[in-house]
Amino acid sequence: MELARNAEVLQQCSHWIEMVFESISAVGTKFAEIVQPHVDETQSINIASATRKDLFLAAANYLEQHPADGVGLIFQRELMAASSPELEWWIRDGEKFTRQEFVNDPDSPLFYDYEQLEWFRGGFGAEARTVAGPYIDYLGVNDYVTTWTIPFVIHDRTVGVVGIDIKISTLEKVLIPKLLKAVDRRAALVNENKQIIVSTIGPLPSGTLVETVPEGYVVLPLEVDKLDLALLVKSE
Repeated sequence: MELARNAEVLQQCSHWIEMVFESISAVGTKFAEIVQPHVDETQSINIASATRKDLFLAAANYLEQHPADGVGLIFQRELMAASSPELEWWIRDGEKFTRQEFVNDPDSPLFYDYEQLEWFRGGFGAEARTVAGPYIDYLGVNDYVTTWTIPFVIHDRTVGVVGIDIKISTLEKVLIPKLLKAVDRRAALVNENKQIIVSTIGPLPSGTLVETVPEGYVVLPLEVDKLDLALLVKSE
């Protein structure tokens, strides 16, 4: 019976996370349809204001339908025209959705050096599904978040990432009811860096680094394609 309970939690969490990535892929396809006609295979990318408006409509539609707090495109810097921003990102602002501005001047103390961050290196450099965090998004929503990314491809070339931000508080609302079905109602979602994302284990809150598996617990890999996430649960 206990084995079945942990298996059910594993299946439910895996299914939900797979659905999130399917939604990112879908909005990425819409973004690509908007951007691709304006990108020459041999030239740098230049996002015009009219194109940006269409991207905003697609982003707003996504945010209306999904529990994300931000969504957008982030390009490799060297591919962008000098006049074109490298980030096209929109966030919730109360009942509205607004474009998030970032500082892209390397000489500024507020320079957003995103190409060095895990979510960009995974989605662009490794061309893989990536869940980065939890971390404090000081340059964005100023909250505890996770960033989910996949490669963004134009003309069969990976030019950046498409992704979303989900606050930890939002993940807790969705995942904690599932985790509470585990043995002893104790379980935690763990990322590939062995950092806890969401947890119902009192001594191990979000952000905790679990370098060794605690006594009495086991790690179960999630059944999500091309992603290294796991559940920490009480052993049977």
